[in-house]
Amino acid sequence: MPTPISLLSQKNCCTVLSKRKTFSFRDLIVPSTPSVHTYFSIFMTVKIEYRYVVLITAVLAQFSQIGSRLIISPLVPDIISTFEISKGSIGLVLTVMWATYAVMQFPSGLLGDRFGQRSVIIAAIGLSALGSFLLAMSPSFAIFGIFAVSLGAGTGLFYPVAASYLSKHFDNTGVALGALTAGGAAAGLIIPAVAAWVSSIYGWRIALALAGIIAVLVLFVIVVSLQSTTPIRPNQNFRKEINLSVITEFLSRSSIAFTTIIAILFGFVFQAFISFFPTFLIEFHSMTANSAAISFGVIFLLSTASQPVMGNLSDSYSRDLLLVVSAILSSIGFSILLTSNHQITLIVAIVLLGIGISWPGIVQARYFDIIPKSKQGTEFGLARSIYIFLGALGSVVTGWTADIFGWGIAYGLVVLLLILAICAIASNKIFKLQL
Repeated sequence: MPTPISLLSQKNCCTVLSKRKTFSFRDLIVPSTPSVHTYFSIFMTVKIEYRYVVLITAVLAQFSQIGSRLIISPLVPDIISTFEISKGSIGLVLTVMWATYAVMQFPSGLLGDRFGQRSVIIAAIGLSALGSFLLAMSPSFAIFGIFAVSLGAGTGLFYPVAASYLSKHFDNTGVALGALTAGGAAAGLIIPAVAAWVSSIYGWRIALALAGIIAVLVLFVIVVSLQSTTPIRPNQNFRKEINLSVITEFLSRSSIAFTTIIAILFGFVFQAFISFFPTFLIEFHSMTANSAAISFGVIFLLSTASQPVMGNLSDSYSRDLLLVVSAILSSIGFSILLTSNHQITLIVAIVLLGIGISWPGIVQARYFDIIPKSKQGTEFGLARSIYIFLGALGSVVTGWTADIFGWGIAYGLVVLLLILAICAIASNKIFKLQL
């Protein structure tokens, strides 16, 4: 019976995979000695439809690139202490990092169309690994800020090409994108808790380096499992695509403009949450760092489970209905955290936030509903650049507000923005605006 001893070369592996619609783990190996465990042999002959290989690989990459930024959140108190800075200062760095991440969304779509999506995905995860290692070695807060920008640039290349690639393999984009965003939610579940534990023993620098190690491992999976992709528009003119008139024309479409406004509101809330939630629990509810990281992780666990479900429901019923449900649950969760300190109510609030923060895939599916198939890579990247860039203000505004007015006002603003999103979506339905 054949056994796995040596890996195929990347070239041969891609040749084998490109001729098949299904993927077998045996495709990655060649026979050698005749001795192998039966169960392992059965596992290696299991065939997976290629689109699910794409989905699994994309989810792992999403886990890595989101994790490389989320890992900073539970380490904020230690970073503040090390560099002797304010919450507003670290909030500014996080805003710049996420803004850089946002700016790279549009070029990501263009580069994917020009050079092929697989190449851009590999570049994104490779740069993410490099950025994480550099961030861990920062000798000063100024250098930390510079490396945070480089991390944002690397990770920003990933999502538009990955989402566009998935949309080609799945008709139900809500399900696929829900699963993809759930990969990021899974990172929020695992990485912050692990980072807090590692930081308590070895320090925050070693904890940050973990993100780079994870990225290197995921990069290997991408290289051996994804087929080469043909560029959609190999001769496109970048200067023609990147200009103010393109952005103006894009936002002049009423449905695009409305979706972008909604996405900015949700993006601001998300940035306020991921940047400072563990710090908020430590300072406002007197939790330990480990307890805050675990609570943060539980929210992402519930979000991981709920995002594909909510995405599926949005495919079957209404994107806007599910967005309203998500916003209502989240606003109630934040409100409870701001008004109660009882253990049971805190648990309820965490559950509501976990289920409520399930809007990312639904918002993105709303874009795919209204963007033409031929322009999804480029225009979806442009959309993400706009709403993530403006939503990134959630980090610096929340940090600055917490410094001056306290956490009650800082997260009270978050609740108001969620209510504003609910009112906007409801008005679109009530007045039949068809936006």
